[in-house]
Amino acid sequence: MHHRVDSLWKIDYTLEVREDSILLYSRGRTEEARELWMTAELRDAIARQLEELPVILGETLDGKPIISGNEAKGIFRSFIAASLTAKGHKICVPSTKRHMVRGDRREERRYYIPEERLEQCKPEKLCFVCRWFGTASYESPLYFSFLVCDKPFREVMSPVVPMIAFDEQFGGTAREALVAFIGVKGGTVFKGEITGLNLDEVIIGALYDVVKASEEGFVKFGRLRTRGFGTVRLIVNRIAKFSAAPFKEEFSLEGEELREFLEKCWKKYSEFASKPSEPEAVRMKLVQGAGEGA
Repeated sequence: MHHRVDSLWKIDYTLEVREDSILLYSRGRTEEARELWMTAELRDAIARQLEELPVILGETLDGKPIISGNEAKGIFRSFIAASLTAKGHKICVPSTKRHMVRGDRREERRYYIPEERLEQCKPEKLCFVCRWFGTASYESPLYFSFLVCDKPFREVMSPVVPMIAFDEQFGGTAREALVAFIGVKGGTVFKGEITGLNLDEVIIGALYDVVKASEEGFVKFGRLRTRGFGTVRLIVNRIAKFSAAPFKEEFSLEGEELREFLEKCWKKYSEFASKPSEPEAVRMKLVQGAGEGA
């Protein structure tokens, strides 16, 4: 929890899998996958190569598919970071975003930074994205819940999707190249919420910018996004603001009032985006000797 809380916010939103797109998130080859293909009586040629399943709350077929809050947060963060970078804002690249490369003797992770970006922010000086989405040493004031489907997996599961891994160098298929995936059907709906501390109109507008982009098919969740999977539409259903000490609701917006509020916030964000920003110092005081042994 942050050291000072003036306001608390709650944003209820819906994620809808678009059209015939299939949303996938990694589960790996599992016992659940084998159980599923046996239950569904799939042909061995495809079934034995089943590799991916959605994450399920409960039993494989009767449980509800979910999307982790961490994945949702990452999608919002990366979209906002890339958009602001294009407008000249100084945005960092988290140190966790390391690439695996082959060295002289072994593979190792190295930290590459595009010319337009900065190294990982420090807690005392944060770029706009780190200020709201956090770093390894600075807690984010935004919290993303699980997105949960209101139907069991058996009702929303997609048909099996077989794929072939093609070797570009030799022009053929690799050994055991056949893989198969099962996701969720187009039209499947997930619901979740974003809660936040001390939010302002600019960050709410930034989140809404991602929602707007999803309406045109530019937001994707899950695996294999570059191969046509995972296109989603985001819909904000309600925003509520609460005061602290004492905790009480200040307002709750839905319908036309909500739309007008979001558009106002989006305009504030558009104004902010048009003027490049640098990382801002976080007001802190160093206490000499604090934390040292007696």
